[in-house]
Amino acid sequence: MSGADTDPLERARAAAAAMRGDREALVAGLLSGAVGLDELAVGGSAHDRAAPVKAVVVAQSVQGVGKVAARRALDTVGVEEATRWGALPADTVAELLRELRAAAVAPRPGGPARSTGEGASSANEP
Repeated sequence: MSGADTDPLERARAAAAAMRGDREALVAGLLSGAVGLDELAVGGSAHDRAAPVKAVVVAQSVQGVGKVAARRALDTVGVEEATRWGALPADTVAELLRELRAAAVAPRPGGPARSTGEGASSANEP
């Protein structure tokens, strides 16, 4: 039994590389907004892809949510950072998604106000 096809170490390396690729694609999708929060819910199209990923990685990858806000959301809901997304009960996922949704639109303390682009030039208009 020699060869890369039957070597357990090579199979494990290939599986790990595939898992890293899946995680990177999920994170990129979350950061770009291509993967939405609803897709992370239990039964959502991205839930199974997110299952092996740590909750903190998923949370801080949501577009508009930074590392600090993600950790605050996890803390508020009572989720430890090392917990895998797939290990979270459905009600906890729903609560965490609500917290992340709120964190993504909340103004940052001490930071500039977020501009929606509407009425930006109206201050100079008569």
